Amino acid sequence: MTTGPHKKNLRLGEILVSKGVTTPDQISIALTEQKKSKEHLGKILVKLGFATEAIIRDVLGGVLGQESIDLNRAVIDGDAVRMISQDAARRCRALPLTYDSNNSMLTVAMADTFDLVAMDQIAAEVGPDVEVIPLLAGEAEIQGAIRFAPTVLSCPLMAYSTRLKPARSITKAWMRNPMNTASLLSGW
Repeated sequence: MTTGPHKKNLRLGEILVSKGVTTPDQISIALTEQKKSKEHLGKILVKLGFATEAIIRDVLGGVLGQESIDLNRAVIDGDAVRMISQDAARRCRALPLTYDSNNSMLTVAMADTFDLVAMDQIAAEVGPDVEVIPLLAGEAEIQGAIRFAPTVLSCPLMAYSTRLKPARSITKAWMRNPMNTASLLSGW
């Protein structure tokens, strides 16, 4: 990424240290681990407990100029979820969030917004007339939401859109006394 003549390209570790998120020693430990595992530095920092996934997501979003989203506060549109199969969502590490039918735009939370293979697979699922807008999100948040979304969206009380976190208790209560168990199996 070229940032202009007066700005220096910084690495993720340098940015995290400059923001006071991590120490140089923590970055050194994570880089040593990265040489062994070949995983992304951000993922290693989270595994080691040196940073949260939310901080890494927001810092990366800022560095890449990519909008990020906290899925714990996101509102998921049932119409959007039904546009991509659950299998494709897992494979692409993506979660459909909203669908604007007037403009044919699908907003999708993705762990890697520059994954062209995933973007192509999503485009193939939704069709050529739908524009896919990626937002950066944490991979663990996405995986958790993919596991959780089908249950919430099949609940009659959550027919249209819902916040993920508050809906969990409502859905669990509904599941203890389901009005129609077949609705849990429908959809995603």
